[in-house]
Amino acid sequence: MPVSSIYWRPDSLDGDSIDFEPGTVLFERFRLERHLGTGGFGCVWEVHDKWLNKQVALKLSHHDLVKETLVLRNLPKDKFISIFDYAITPDKALSAYSMEMLAKPWMTLDKYYFEHVSKKRNNSGHVIPSVRTAVSIAVDILQNLIVLHGKKYAKNYSWCHGDIKPNNIYVHIGEMKKVQKIRWGAPTPAFIKIGDLGLACEKGALLEAGTYGFMAPEQDGSRCVGPNTDVYAVGQTLMFLLTGESLTSNDISHVSRLRAKLTRHVPSTFLVNKLAPILRKMTLKTPSQRLSAEASIEKLKQVVVTEEDWCILSKFAGELGGGGKLDDAADALYPDFSRLNGWKKKTTQRLDEIKELVRSAYKRNILRRQGHSYFLY
Repeated sequence: MPVSSIYWRPDSLDGDSIDFEPGTVLFERFRLERHLGTGGFGCVWEVHDKWLNKQVALKLSHHDLVKETLVLRNLPKDKFISIFDYAITPDKALSAYSMEMLAKPWMTLDKYYFEHVSKKRNNSGHVIPSVRTAVSIAVDILQNLIVLHGKKYAKNYSWCHGDIKPNNIYVHIGEMKKVQKIRWGAPTPAFIKIGDLGLACEKGALLEAGTYGFMAPEQDGSRCVGPNTDVYAVGQTLMFLLTGESLTSNDISHVSRLRAKLTRHVPSTFLVNKLAPILRKMTLKTPSQRLSAEASIEKLKQVVVTEEDWCILSKFAGELGGGGKLDDAADALYPDFSRLNGWKKKTTQRLDEIKELVRSAYKRNILRRQGHSYFLY
């Protein structure tokens, strides 16, 4: 059984081991311009590629990056970072690969959270749309990972990423805004790319490495890693997008604790009750008991069934946060429903349709009722 004999955490890399200055030219080709980050087996710089005459990102390491390079080059370019070239010094002391430079409108998930979610936490009208987007992001990450994981019973080409976390995931802001306007459940364009396969290993390997807060329990080297190792990390990443932090072992130990943590950030009991069991099953301690990537996708897509339900949740968390009678709710929801259905005129029949959907939401515990007014449950 192959064993990856490494142990890494984000602050464990010796900063002087790869210590370069901006302006340094490496491999007679790459001029270092800006240090982007350190982690895994090395560091990443923004560089100018003199041969291609363009800005690229360059990953540098004292470990040979050939395996990581080959894996990345075989992955679809709309789902994973594109690799251009691989280089190594004659004495094999330093290796590198160049890859596409993802600048705006691309950004890492941690930057997306702090710029587009955290700053709007106090605006109740933005909370439900941010939950919807977080679930969409988790689904897209899982769909990308299925490609890396390979066929379920394949003997060859089944890989585990091993380091899924917000700053290894890139989101295209423009494409994501398009996804937000597409009906829930309909096919969407790809808007996520996965990077940094520094800890990637084949299914069945032992891996003693990862990022605390996102690495699965088996990444202490005690058990083999596999596709469900990445599912654990996606669960933690989704929790980060919902709350700003990953789960502790205490949070994971019981679904009621998960609900309590989600309730502080998600204003809908209906959504909390849907999300908590899924997150719990994605982050179970035993890999074989976790949801698979495919099962996780199906469960997440069923958190809310229709786009109309998302509209109702969003409206009652924002504009109708103080509650609303049936007529008021229909009037407030009409602009959203007219956009969804292409309605041109407000008619009594269409308002009655909206009222019926509000009543249905009440019956399914999306809303609650007090007297003649409806509120978010």
